[in-house]
Amino acid sequence: ISIIFRSSSAQSSATLVFDDVYVATGRDAIATVLKDPRITDLRVISGKAQWLHDQLYGEVMAGAWYVIPAKADLIFSDPKDLWATLVKGGDLEEARAGTASELNLPYRLLDGTNWQRRISPN
Repeated sequence: ISIIFRSSSAQSSATLVFDDVYVATGRDAIATVLKDPRITDLRVISGKAQWLHDQLYGEVMAGAWYVIPAKADLIFSDPKDLWATLVKGGDLEEARAGTASELNLPYRLLDGTNWQRRISPN
């Protein structure tokens, strides 16, 4: 579990992410944040994603990620509207489509159950 929150002053048990946005992990650090009445903007995150060395950079350079500037107002906005807000503010267009096999997309079978899209730098 992690908690991301806004604070006007540094929190000793948290890491500054940008501007006034911090992240805290660990039971004691999270408990400290939750007990602080001055902190009203927060999100609890369960789970994580991680990449191998240079993997994320390679994926960004291949165009696999949509990268925008970090904004606290987006992080703490109503989650039900977040995707629509991001799409409206960028170059993305929402689309509905069939399955990968119906669309004949460049996917390859990794094992009996997992599929992975091959990303081309072109």
